[in-house]
Amino acid sequence: MVVQSTVIGTTKPGRWEDFLSQGLEVSKLFERHGASSRLLLANLAGEQQGRWVFVSEHASPEEYGAFTDELLQDAEMQSLMLRLQAEDNPVVMEMQNVAVEIDLGRKRTKAASKQGSIVEVHISQVRPGGLERSIADAVRACDLVEKAGARNARLFQMLLAGSGSGSYMISWEYESMRAWGAAQAVWAADPAGQALAAGLTAADAPISIVFSGLYSEIPL
Repeated sequence: MVVQSTVIGTTKPGRWEDFLSQGLEVSKLFERHGASSRLLLANLAGEQQGRWVFVSEHASPEEYGAFTDELLQDAEMQSLMLRLQAEDNPVVMEMQNVAVEIDLGRKRTKAASKQGSIVEVHISQVRPGGLERSIADAVRACDLVEKAGARNARLFQMLLAGSGSGSYMISWEYESMRAWGAAQAVWAADPAGQALAAGLTAADAPISIVFSGLYSEIPL
């Protein structure tokens, strides 16, 4: 059960280079304690545009807990936490979430499991009685987008996410914006894509989407 930990925030005006330097520092800290991490920037994301997202992944809840215990005992991390609260720190941290991956039982090729530099995210609330259908639709959507060129299509449930707790997040990735653009035809030209899209607006739709966004990875 993969755990995804996410920190969301904004960068203060004129402090972009300082922000990148701090992001690299955190990434190296996480790597030293055995966690992979990525830094993303919201591009096409409505009110979230311009916000950064620092994501780390852990193989299980137990591993995430052990990583957190170890990280908080690291003197370098303790120093960083003090600096993050300082008035002249380059970033403002706004939100921290934890989500767990839902095993969809899908078989994927090695190529389809790779990450991409563009990440598409949709967060939804499941309507009463709609969980089973929503999971089935998630499988169909993940298969469909990977067939159209996406990678790493997955479903998560958000657990410790404030008012968003209990919602579901589906995401997939692309090699480039050009690949993302080419894949959009699947929703208009492919009958399976048309059926999924139409189902989202039906009176008996199993979910209601509350947020959609497109993010790009920031190399560190």
